[in-house]
Formats: sequence, structure tokens, C-alpha cells
Amino acid sequence: SSDGLFKGIHYALSGCGMPYYVITSETKEDASSKLTSQGNLLEDFTADSPRLYASPDRLQALLQVSERVPAGSRLHFVDSDPKVLEEAAKALIPGIRLYRAMWSNEGFSTDEVGGSYLQQPYQCIGLTEFVELSKMGIIMAYGIDSHRQYALEQLYRNPSKS
Repeated sequence: SSDGLFKGIHYALSGCGMPYYVITSETKEDASSKLTSQGNLLEDFTADSPRLYASPDRLQALLQVSERVPAGSRLHFVDSDPKVLEEAAKALIPGIRLYRAMWSNEGFSTDEVGGSYLQQPYQCIGLTEFVELSKMGIIMAYGIDSHRQYALEQLYRNPSKS
């Protein structure tokens, strides 16, 4: 977001027991300055941090991050831009789950979420779900949606079977 981190993300990451990366379209220097100014939690996101990916092509950065994830691990990618998420789904990155940050400063309409979101290759999540995801690795309130996620994985992992 243009104001630095998405609202509430600092709290969500404060209890995150999993490694996390930052992918940004800003320069590494600008992103690092915003991140390190947030306090101790993000102080290691210096411009030369191996966990900070700055690129105008966020999909390429995501592909680089996915190469660092051990085989059999799950990669959770959260972004507010549906175009980036749709590109990520088409890239068929093994073991990835895609989430659209619906609490960000980016504009979206409730109509957009209501009707078409079920056809999207990502889950729309609010800040509460993101906190659960970052702290526990799962979204507790999304039991029903997990079936949708399974169906999406089948569709996008096996396009010939659609």
C-alpha cells in the first residue's frame, strides 16, 4: 500500500512462526525504509535482505520465492491485486495458496466480492483470517471454503480435467 504496510499486518506478523517474505513493486531501498521503520519485528528487512523481493513484476518475484520453499511445504501468497493473483494461479506454482487481502487500502466493491469471487482462483480474506493464517498456518473460519480451495486446486493443477 502507498502508506507502508497494510493496516494490521504488523500485529499479524508479530506471532508468525513461519518464515515470511515481502514482495513489492517499490524499489528495495524504499520498501526497506518503510519496513524497518515499523519497529523491531521488521528490522531485518534491510535493502539487502534475502526475504525482500522488489520487482515491477511481482509474479517473477513470487516464482523466486517459491524456489526457496522446501518441497512438500505450503506457500501462502497474499496480495490485494486480483490481476497478480490470477497470474500466479496460471503459473501453476506447486503448493501455493492464493489470498486476496480485502482489508487493504485498495478499492474494491462488494459486488465484485459477492458474485464473481467464487469463480476466482483465490480466497478473499479479511484481516481476521490473515491473522489466523499467519499465526496458525490455517484459517479456522474457512472450513466450507476449504472445499472450494480443493476444487480450485484440482482445476488449476489439472487444467485438462476441467
